[in-house]
Amino acid sequence: MMGYMIKRNLALYVMAVLASIVILDFFVTVPVINTMSQHLVKWATTLASFAIVVGLVSFIRYHYTQVRKQEHDYWLNVWSILIATVMILLGLTLGPSSANYTWIWYMFNSWPYRVVTVLNALFIMSAAFRAFKIRSVETAILMAGGFLTLLGMAPMIAKGGGVLPAIALWLTTIAQSAITRGVFIGAGIGSVALGYRILTGKETTMKGDIEMEAEGA
Repeated sequence: MMGYMIKRNLALYVMAVLASIVILDFFVTVPVINTMSQHLVKWATTLASFAIVVGLVSFIRYHYTQVRKQEHDYWLNVWSILIATVMILLGLTLGPSSANYTWIWYMFNSWPYRVVTVLNALFIMSAAFRAFKIRSVETAILMAGGFLTLLGMAPMIAKGGGVLPAIALWLTTIAQSAITRGVFIGAGIGSVALGYRILTGKETTMKGDIEMEAEGA
């Protein structure tokens, strides 16, 4: 039983030690710790590269399975495999900075990404309009801010200038920056708290406790 617990917690102990070394590198100037931290960062980059390879293999296996089974719209899976293969071959032979690679990336990724973003924005606006209800002062302020921003950023109104474009610019720069910083600060505090729980062994999700409890239930 003791050996099982040590084996089960070994990954947590190793991660706590390595993470402490990397964190100490930002606060102390000790040659041994600084050198170890640099090597650990390089190892992490190498492991991330292997993760990309694993993701590529999973991508090809999934789409190949869909094509072999001839699922609905399987020609999209064929197209995905074809584009991925062409991009990989061009990147390996000509380099990612070549004109052919850049043109394919721009035409097949940049423009579709913009189209999907616009469509998602329209769907979000439609869903928000149908689901949003003004029930308090805060929701009324939120609705007014969004409405003024949409009007001020409209091409016809923004081109003519005036008060609405100025209000929209202030909302999207000053107000939005303040709110975004608050969200980032909160996310940073949450990340630090989660890291502390992991390093001290209080966060047991990574060890599979949830799965074990579900199986026991």
